[in-house]
Amino acid sequence: MSDKNIILDIDPEEKIQLKREVNKHPPLVEILHRVPDAAWEEQLAVIAGYCMIMVNGYYSPEDLIGLYEILFSKLLEKRTSIVTVVKAAERLQ
Repeated sequence: MSDKNIILDIDPEEKIQLKREVNKHPPLVEILHRVPDAAWEEQLAVIAGYCMIMVNGYYSPEDLIGLYEILFSKLLEKRTSIVTVVKAAERLQ
């Protein structure tokens, strides 16, 4: 057995939740697919723009976790709003 240390870079749960929520927004996924080689930071800026949140500057790891939580909430709100509008339209028919 080797004496080499293994280093794992594990994403915070908030980032994982945000990525899962992004996949529930086809228009956003389509935008992100237009630039397949974009770094996570660039993808994050696109997600923020989709949520109408302006980002600029340096973010500490703690700041990023807060941003992930905000973006997750905004995306969830957008998805919930869409479902509500569709259900309301169905009732009118």
